[in-house]
Amino acid sequence: MICVYAFLPLTSFSQILNSPTGLVVEFDNEERIVRLTWDYADSTVAGYNLFVKTGSQDKYYLWGKAGLIYQTKYDYKILSQIGQHYEFKVCAVQNFPDVIRSEFSNIVAVDVPSQHLSMVNINNPRVKKNTATISWTYSTTAADFQGFILYLDEEELKVKKEEREYVINDISSGKHIVQIVAYTESGLRSRMSNKKFIQIK
Repeated sequence: MICVYAFLPLTSFSQILNSPTGLVVEFDNEERIVRLTWDYADSTVAGYNLFVKTGSQDKYYLWGKAGLIYQTKYDYKILSQIGQHYEFKVCAVQNFPDVIRSEFSNIVAVDVPSQHLSMVNINNPRVKKNTATISWTYSTTAADFQGFILYLDEEELKVKKEEREYVINDISSGKHIVQIVAYTESGLRSRMSNKKFIQIK
């Protein structure tokens, strides 16, 4: 996702203007839009500025792409397919005779679910008698990433998201197929990984 941010000096805030109130948030998952609305401040206000923080950031940034917002609503488009936590707040702006900004509104937050997870890549299994050690590589920044499902033929084995290795014991003799998918809290799954074969004598 391409983000446009701007730094804002702390000295540009003022208590002269009334702060916006009643900021609320709704998320439209089909259109991937965060809909923000708030209450009108007062007649001296020229517009509003939007400040955004995501889960990967430690501070709020002025959402420069919005510019000066003239209405008491704004649609924030989510361009990334990766799930993330977002926080928003707004302030009122007066631009004559000098540019001043009010204190911030209340903060609202929304957890945007992932639409896509990258595929898991399985390494060659290590087999000893009827035991196989399965390892894989995987990386994601999705906030809603929940873990893995390892498939031994038709059997499903859930694996914690921190793990990158799993030992399967007491495997029956014969040839078996191993694959893995990643999944999210909402049940979204990645594409099935590459296949690996286990031969148990």
